Amino acid sequence: MDLNKFLLQFQDYLAPKLDTYEQAIYLYIFRHSRMVGLTEVVIGFKSARSRMAMGIGEHGKPMSEGSAYKKLASLEAKKALTILRTEHNGTRIALFLPDEIPGLIPDVESDRTSALEEIDFFEVPENRLRILERE
Repeated sequence: MDLNKFLLQFQDYLAPKLDTYEQAIYLYIFRHSRMVGLTEVVIGFKSARSRMAMGIGEHGKPMSEGSAYKKLASLEAKKALTILRTEHNGTRIALFLPDEIPGLIPDVESDRTSALEEIDFFEVPENRLRILERE
């Protein structure tokens, strides 16, 4: 795995779509799974949550257990991971790298091939952003 490529894609494309807790959980799972060559990992969130985002909760407390599971479900909804099953030791998770998440990283080639004359920059605000990105 190319760690440099992962960090660039994470910071440029995935992190802006995640809140602070989601980023902390994603990176924690990444460190214990894909970074060491595993496609799946079992994480016990009752104890691991205190090692994921220490100091960002109220008065330096770790995130609550409820918040950890809520953010885990949110990460699954954003297609950053899949919760496979609950086991005795914790939750079995398959994490997806940014380039494995459908639609996260824009296809540069398809953007280049669209003719500028055919694009409506006045009525579609997203297209105005394309001009700024190009410039």
